[in-house]
Amino acid sequence: MCCEAIPQQVNFLIDESFDTGKGANPVISMVHFYLKNHGLNSVSIHFNADNCTGQNKNNTVIQYLLWRVMTGLNASISISFLPVGHTKLSPDWCFGLLKQKFRKAEADSMDDFIQVVEQSSAVNKAQPVGSSNGELIVETLDWCSYFATLFKKIKGIKGFQHFVVNATSPGVVAARQAVDGPVTQFNLLKEDAQIMEDELPNILPPKGMSTERKWYLYEKIRSFCRYKCKDVTCPLPDAPRPTGSSRQSTPGVDNPPDLAMEIEVSHSPRQSLEPPATQRKCGNCGQFGHN
Repeated sequence: MCCEAIPQQVNFLIDESFDTGKGANPVISMVHFYLKNHGLNSVSIHFNADNCTGQNKNNTVIQYLLWRVMTGLNASISISFLPVGHTKLSPDWCFGLLKQKFRKAEADSMDDFIQVVEQSSAVNKAQPVGSSNGELIVETLDWCSYFATLFKKIKGIKGFQHFVVNATSPGVVAARQAVDGPVTQFNLLKEDAQIMEDELPNILPPKGMSTERKWYLYEKIRSFCRYKCKDVTCPLPDAPRPTGSSRQSTPGVDNPPDLAMEIEVSHSPRQSLEPPATQRKCGNCGQFGHN
C-alpha cells in the first residue's frame, strides 16, 4: 500500500509458512493492519485501487469501509476502482524501483529480501507477515464470514467505479459510474444487524508448509542457497519423507550432504566473466568460444 502524502509504500512480504491463501480475507487484513500501524490516523481517506476481476472481493472491500465508518474509525471513506487496463498508479512506480534492486541482489531468505526492499529506495518499506523465528505478525481475519451477517452485496458492482461511505449515513453506499455521473445509493445494512465497536472477526491461522513441500525445498533448493541461509530457508524437515517422494532416501543417511559447496567469488553470480586473454574473438560476429 502506497501513501502519496508521505510518500511511502509498505510492502507486505508473505513467507510460505504464513500464507493463508488468496481472496478478500488476506487483502482486507493487510489493509486493516496498515491503517492501524502505518496510517496517519486520518479522519477521511481516499483509496485508488486496481479493479480486480472477482466481484466478491470488491463487495467485501466496500463492506469493510462501511464497517470502519460505522465503528468510528473514520468519518468518511471514498474508493475509486481504476478501469481494467489503466492501472498506472503509485504502487507501480514503487514496484519498479524494487524490481531494479532485486535484479542485482542475492536473496536466499526472507531477511535478505527485507533488506532488498529497504535498500531499493527510501520510499519502500518492508512489512513481513511473519518473522524468521516463526512469530505471526499480521493476522488474517475471517472478514467474509463476519460481514455476511451484517451487510448485503451490491448487485452489478462492476458497473460502478467510485464509492463513498459516510458515518452520517450508516450502511449506505453512494456509487457512481463516472466521477461526475449520477449517484446511486445502496443500503447494505441487514435488518437487526448489530455492529460492536470492539468486535473483530475470528483469526484464520496459516496452514503452514506441507511436509512434501519442506522436503522439496530441502532436496531440490537447498544446494542453491548460500551456506548461511541453508538452515533458514531449507532446513531438514522434522517429519519423515512422504510416501511416493520423487527422491528415495539412502539407507542409514538421514541428512544427505548438500550438492553444492560454498565457494566465495569476487563477482556476482549474475555477472558474466570476462573471457580469457588467450581466447580468440570471432571475426564475423565478434563473440568468443568459436572460430
